[in-house]
Amino acid sequence: MAKRKERLSWYEVQIFSYHCKSYLTLVQVRNIPNKYTQQMLLEEVNAAFQGTYDFFYLPIDFKNHCNVGYGFINFVDPKLIPRFVEQFHGQKWKNFNSEKVCAVSFARIQGKSAMISRFQNSSLLEKDAEYKPLLFYSNGPNRGQPEPFPTTSRGLRNSSSDEENGNI
Repeated sequence: MAKRKERLSWYEVQIFSYHCKSYLTLVQVRNIPNKYTQQMLLEEVNAAFQGTYDFFYLPIDFKNHCNVGYGFINFVDPKLIPRFVEQFHGQKWKNFNSEKVCAVSFARIQGKSAMISRFQNSSLLEKDAEYKPLLFYSNGPNRGQPEPFPTTSRGLRNSSSDEENGNI
């Protein structure tokens, strides 16, 4: 990330730390420059957090072939979130000379299993790999390695308006 524009206040860090002691594991990362690809964002996150999350999704606007400005990351251990927030929240993005400043908050829906339920019947799973939500093993010897997205026997449905509008 580029040089921090402003630091989190002590109070903001305490709020994230408090919630990270509970069940909250999924964060929404906002103000992502639209030219970022999933791979670019993964590389930036992986510089310090590889193997610490088990779900990653950067929604794409298929008409314009760019991301919609936000993404989702589910951390295996909620205690890692304050460190992630310290590193990303309030920072300018380092690519594309963008003036956008990253903002991190908790997502409305929480947890890997909830994200699997949300997307396992989605038409997104029929798209190219660069557009799909990504799963990673949460523990064991394969922790942090790609995990196949489970599908159901039901037919795939179209993406919901919630997915398209970021109401996750």
